[in-house]
Amino acid sequence: MSTIIKVAVAYFCIGLSLFTSPLLGGFGLRAATTVSEDALVVFLDETAEINISDSIFLALKNTGESTIRIANPNTTFGRSQLTFLFEEIATKKSFNATLTGSAEFWHEQDQKELKLLTIPKGETTWLEIPLFSDSRAWSNLLKTNSGSMFRIRVVLDGTELQGAKGKDLWRGQVRSNQISVLVKSRILETPRDYLANGKSEKVIDLIKANRSLIKSVDELGWTLLHYAAMFDDSKVLGWLLQNGADVNAIGNLGCTPLHMATTTESVGALLKFKPKLDLTNDKGLTPVENAAHEKSSCESADEKQKWSSVLALFKPHIAGSKNLMNAVAVNDVEGVKQEFDGTPTLQVKQAILQKAIVYDHVEIAKYIVDDFKLNLSVPELRRMASDAVNSANCLRLLATKLQSFEFPLTFKIYSTETNGSFLHLAVVKGNATAVKCLLDHGMNVAVTASCDKGKTNYSVIDWAAMFDKPDTLK
Repeated sequence: MSTIIKVAVAYFCIGLSLFTSPLLGGFGLRAATTVSEDALVVFLDETAEINISDSIFLALKNTGESTIRIANPNTTFGRSQLTFLFEEIATKKSFNATLTGSAEFWHEQDQKELKLLTIPKGETTWLEIPLFSDSRAWSNLLKTNSGSMFRIRVVLDGTELQGAKGKDLWRGQVRSNQISVLVKSRILETPRDYLANGKSEKVIDLIKANRSLIKSVDELGWTLLHYAAMFDDSKVLGWLLQNGADVNAIGNLGCTPLHMATTTESVGALLKFKPKLDLTNDKGLTPVENAAHEKSSCESADEKQKWSSVLALFKPHIAGSKNLMNAVAVNDVEGVKQEFDGTPTLQVKQAILQKAIVYDHVEIAKYIVDDFKLNLSVPELRRMASDAVNSANCLRLLATKLQSFEFPLTFKIYSTETNGSFLHLAVVKGNATAVKCLLDHGMNVAVTASCDKGKTNYSVIDWAAMFDKPDTLK
């Protein structure tokens, strides 16, 4: 018998995230409201133990007389169906584990796999999933270098799948058998291991025993200061800085520790040691620009506020630094004006305008457009306006300068090149304010977008339904 749980469908690995919840009957979700008429069976093989880094294999067997089609749990659309149920036997604590992953991860998966799984009659399909991609999820569940007995069950539930097309798509709910298995925590050995698991004191003890670790670079190209910033361990971060760690160390991808810092605590601690703020990573971004990009790309209000606070810490440190892009990143209008000397080239003005639009810094964008009288009918500048779909304020500014938004845009959706319109882009991004601004400016709602090299055409209404964004058109 393998040391991995054999449950069984697909070819890609996905992480799981834990959240506690009261479970009916000590284990279940809600009671099933739909029974599959296709006799879909989900099962887990019995096994004695599993390491936290091992994979689970989920078996879906069609015991019925007709083909079953389900939304693939390894895609954005289908992942909400699959839930793992855990109960720690010793403590009686219950946990639900659901599929998670970054937007970039899911977009990549959607391109590599069909969104539907077809299971012919009498056949079994398999799905491979790592138990947990981030061992920190277990920090409050398992002690370091230990294990615990769990009861595990899987639920596949398609009854509440949103936006599905096709009447023959599976919409049932089915549970696997329940197994008891010893789940072993990750074995921690290196300072990096302990940092990733929040064991600050152990990290410092290991470094004290071997002080060469302070400036050493691991096989991935990172120093411990990079990891301390990455994992937001202010205690280890402060100790390393006080004991000679290089605040400007260049790591993998050209990143300094300040590029890796994601909280005000970590950024504030690093800024006390006067790091260079003009060092760029492999993407050409300074730590200040990197923070501004993080803010512009996140969706939740809490995340945006976090990055706003980080940028506020940077602002007093860039005064007089002569770095124009950093001034744009922190929305320092006066700083941008002071940094312009003589007559800036069109290329410089374009770069500043694009950054201001991406960051939603409308005052800087207005200064560049008005004071330098940019002609937004120039193709390069006109296409740049697509970045404004994320910013209703910048979009309104550009609307006063452009005669019309009725010109084609080429952009990528899930790595697929699309020839569409501003309206299509605004709908995909779920920006109802931008949609209204475009319609108010005379855009035709009947405009279409083409994908697959022109083989398929979609109206704005089609896209709103396809991407589950109907509210954007209200």
